[in-house]
Amino acid sequence: MAAGTEERQQRTVEPDGRDRPAPADVVARQTASQEYEYADDGGAQTEAMSKTLGAAWDFAESRGRPAAFYFLPASEPIGSESVRELGRCIRENLPPDRGKREGFELDLVVDSQGGDIHAAYHLVSFLYDNTAKFYACVPRYARSAATLLCIAADSICLDELAVVGPLDAQIYAGWNDGRQEYRSALTPFKSLEKIRDFSLLTLEKAAARLYDFDVTDSELLLKSAIDFVRATTGPMLEKMESERLGEYSQALLVGEAYGQRLFRRNPRTNVKKRPQEIVRALVHDYPSHEFIIDLFELNELGLYAERFTEEQATFARMLVGTDAVNPQSSGRSSHPGEAGRVMERLVIYVDPFEKHKDRDAWLDGEDVGAAIRGEKERKKAARSPNPWRRDVSPMYYARSAGRPIYRRSG
Repeated sequence: MAAGTEERQQRTVEPDGRDRPAPADVVARQTASQEYEYADDGGAQTEAMSKTLGAAWDFAESRGRPAAFYFLPASEPIGSESVRELGRCIRENLPPDRGKREGFELDLVVDSQGGDIHAAYHLVSFLYDNTAKFYACVPRYARSAATLLCIAADSICLDELAVVGPLDAQIYAGWNDGRQEYRSALTPFKSLEKIRDFSLLTLEKAAARLYDFDVTDSELLLKSAIDFVRATTGPMLEKMESERLGEYSQALLVGEAYGQRLFRRNPRTNVKKRPQEIVRALVHDYPSHEFIIDLFELNELGLYAERFTEEQATFARMLVGTDAVNPQSSGRSSHPGEAGRVMERLVIYVDPFEKHKDRDAWLDGEDVGAAIRGEKERKKAARSPNPWRRDVSPMYYARSAGRPIYRRSG
């Protein structure tokens, strides 16, 4: 590094024009960031990614139809950008004659923790307009907004340990440690239900206890019991933000409304219950965002769901990392659910029967190359030291006492 550059990095200019030596840890982080180089382990990572993408081609061939893969890391929720990216991948490979799309069927292979319910609805609407049928395939999990993608499909196919989740909309909660965080709209309502149940139980026990102490006047007994409950549960209710509750309630209603509309747009004969009952149960009947809805539960709800064949399951497990470990992370990841997944983000289309009959040619093609380059850049950004993430930055150096100010991203 040039001496001039090093000297400039070691000083920070304050608003009054004076400069002050920057903290040593800032200099160290900036230097590490600039000198950071991304290694490909002699091509081992590229080879692992190619094998994963080969498994995508094999999975589509085993299913007997084209497939669109929509895999997002936990740090990236479903959003309009990735939906447009997937829509572009599909649109570029659709039959040019819209009349020929009447018999066009597609697998949507989903691996996502959820995200923007509006973006998910937009994707389903696009699929309804451009396919005769589409099928949701879940190698591992599809929660929240990703659940909407599944229930909108003509059928759902899962691996043995794959799950979907409740249709609880996710509310953006800001940035934490360099990652966007979302909060389930269902959580505060379940908390409110608990407080309600606790209040009623407390009222009943307080009244019984007062009666034991010979408080027999009904009006006095009830007033005293209510006062006790108010003193006990009032502070808990005061912590519940009424405006936020309204926002969460609206978000749940949006998810329910989208679910109802999709069932009306694509009426199916293979559902065993009224669509309104299915959607309402998915929105309101489960206690948490992480609640597991497996194959048995999906069929109990009234949806048509089935297992992967053994061949399909083999390729699906390679895709999500059950059978292949990322050599760069040694099976570790920023999220427990992503351990071992080679392609943490995969948005790609493959058609082994028309567009991409030659497997090797597809793997050597531009779409696969772009996917590998994008994943390498994503991993590089995730691994590179970032002086702006919960660090001291020269921009936020305290002028008054010469102390560093610690800030979280966002």
